[in-house]
Amino acid sequence: MSSSPRAGCLPRIGGALALDFANSTTGRGTDHFVEHLFDYEDVLRWSVFNEVLTPEAAAALQARVSPDEQASAFAAAVRARALLNAVFDALAHGRPAETRDLDTLADLAQEAWRTAVLRSSGPAYAWRFEPPDARSDGLLGPILRSAVEVLTRRDLSRLKACPGEHCGWVFLDLTKNGARVWCEMEVCGTRAKLRKRAERRRAGPFVKTRSGV
Repeated sequence: MSSSPRAGCLPRIGGALALDFANSTTGRGTDHFVEHLFDYEDVLRWSVFNEVLTPEAAAALQARVSPDEQASAFAAAVRARALLNAVFDALAHGRPAETRDLDTLADLAQEAWRTAVLRSSGPAYAWRFEPPDARSDGLLGPILRSAVEVLTRRDLSRLKACPGEHCGWVFLDLTKNGARVWCEMEVCGTRAKLRKRAERRRAGPFVKTRSGV
């Protein structure tokens, strides 16, 4: 049974599905690391909340997938997330992504495209993909395609990491002037303001000397 209180309600602040999946942990690389996905059920709950799966599809998938398949699919999801963390964390901090990580992502994305077909869609044609509930790990397909889209179609100068204490969530700054700083102003932004206010109070009142300095 799921043990995560947040798997099905993590804020969707990334601006892309792959970034929100990367943000299913908090405080990466710190002593305050927090995991939000503990098992396959958590991944399904996250997928429903992020509209990768319908609630009915998730329930049917969980019912028909064996415990061993669930464990394998969960392990694949964790590996994919670690890969996305490595790539996007580097880029959000102004560093190039490691070539080996990009190669691994390309291999996984190619597998996600393997079953894609071209079909008529109104006046043009469009790619149609295998349903994300077709296989136990099928829900990774939309996430991996989203990751490639971020890397190839988005302005990566707008990819940022929240500087909030023990946060590190990544997001695309979609504001007009590119001035977004926090994952959520009302969370990390407010905490930072409260910390600064507390620091000023601890420093004590400003006392002038006789010279007025």
